[in-house]
Amino acid sequence: MREAIQRIKRVLPDKENPLAPMYELIRVSDGYMHATDGNLFIAVPVSSPFNFTAPGKDLVRAVLFGDNPEIELTGEFLIFKQGRSRIKIPIVSDEKFPLLEPPPENMRPWTEGFLQALRKIRPFISNNAQHYWAMGAYAHEKGLAATNNVVLVDMDFDNPPLSGLLPFWLIDTIERDSPPDTCFDDATKVYLKWKDGTWLRSLRLVDEFPAQPIAMLVQMRARQDPEWEISDEWRQAYKKSLEFAGNEIVVTPDAIIAVGPASEITTKIESRCDGETFWDPRYLGPLLDVATHWDISEYPKPTYFIGDGLRGICVGRIRGRNT
Repeated sequence: MREAIQRIKRVLPDKENPLAPMYELIRVSDGYMHATDGNLFIAVPVSSPFNFTAPGKDLVRAVLFGDNPEIELTGEFLIFKQGRSRIKIPIVSDEKFPLLEPPPENMRPWTEGFLQALRKIRPFISNNAQHYWAMGAYAHEKGLAATNNVVLVDMDFDNPPLSGLLPFWLIDTIERDSPPDTCFDDATKVYLKWKDGTWLRSLRLVDEFPAQPIAMLVQMRARQDPEWEISDEWRQAYKKSLEFAGNEIVVTPDAIIAVGPASEITTKIESRCDGETFWDPRYLGPLLDVATHWDISEYPKPTYFIGDGLRGICVGRIRGRNT
């Protein structure tokens, strides 16, 4: 039971929701321990002679209190015995935690390298956005795409094992745990399953990737590579400027300028642009972490960049330098 609890804590590290009591419960049923945070529902194999539903936080504390506690089910309580200690936690009606259908039989193999692709595109996905499509990776037949309305990025990956919008919480869950062995998706949900029998169901984002970014993805694949290569010297100059920056970085043909609340830094270095260009460092930073070449000269139009197996466009600021 200890290993099952640890797995759940790893997959659902913030499994508390005072508005939905079900999210604070854990249910053990027919050899599986079930838990959910509302978006994710996980079932982990567990060795237990009892079936029960109990408050999650109390069950976690009791199971992790000792190395191998003795467990009894007595009336309306679970009793954990560890050395001189006795821990009594209440059980609740199983009706408060309805179980979900397990994964279907026709699961597809997980594709090697898909987690690395999701990891690479994750910085361009928002955790909290007005539009749901900005909070997921869009899996299409040729790869993965994402946009936060400032940067649109597309990564090569032929025939990914899942399709459509994959929410950030699903990506983060796989990152915390490990790649599954099989997967399945439909219009409303995604299933993952591991060799040990653990399975997970995630809700999908109730949205579709917009038609305009999809059209731009097609256009980007037909573009020539940018000529300007971002040198290590230029990248380091930018990163050092960030220490002084507020919410804007200015790039000119011969300098990178960062202005903070009380200070300013100007670093002399050449850039392939025609005049002053203005950028939000929250979005430019992830771009520079992956880009090797950049058409910054296209500013104020969306600027095109490429990296290792990916391409994208970034929209700069138009309003001018903040002082």
